[in-house]
Amino acid sequence: EEGSHAGASNVTLSQKVLRAYLYSSKIVKFSWQLAQDSGFSWDDYLARKLGMRLGRIQNTHLTTGAGTGEPHGVVTASTVGRQSATGFSTAVPWDDFKRLVHSVDIAYRQSGKFMMRDATALEVRLLKDGNGRDVWQDSANAMQPSTILGYPVVINNDMAAMAASVKHTLFGDFSN
Repeated sequence: EEGSHAGASNVTLSQKVLRAYLYSSKIVKFSWQLAQDSGFSWDDYLARKLGMRLGRIQNTHLTTGAGTGEPHGVVTASTVGRQSATGFSTAVPWDDFKRLVHSVDIAYRQSGKFMMRDATALEVRLLKDGNGRDVWQDSANAMQPSTILGYPVVINNDMAAMAASVKHTLFGDFSN
């Protein structure tokens, strides 16, 4: 109302301790003679393989980590915005994807992405909307991800398999 005083509220702040975690690819024994005598670039090969090994364990921890001795994973830290109805253990109704998107604050929806394991993605690829059209939209460009409801899909096999009362699909702006 004009002429009245505006109410006051305090800003609430919280703290989150960011911890450092040590990752190792373990010692790999490699013959110096093989490196000298080979026409193959073993340095590049080993760097790729060791990087892949480190990336896989980090992905597992950043996806499902418990937060004690390892990072707090996105699945573990996420709140349940939407759960499928009881009885949908190996399939998800099409409308649940719409409900999942709208369970996320609109500020985080624009850059949102779906995250699921490959087996879940197969089940989603088989879904049709009410007019018989595929819900999953394949990209015409191999450099662009497939989409659901216009949002990109990220395949992460560290996500849980579809089952009752399991977080098998995430949606949100994972950069936040």
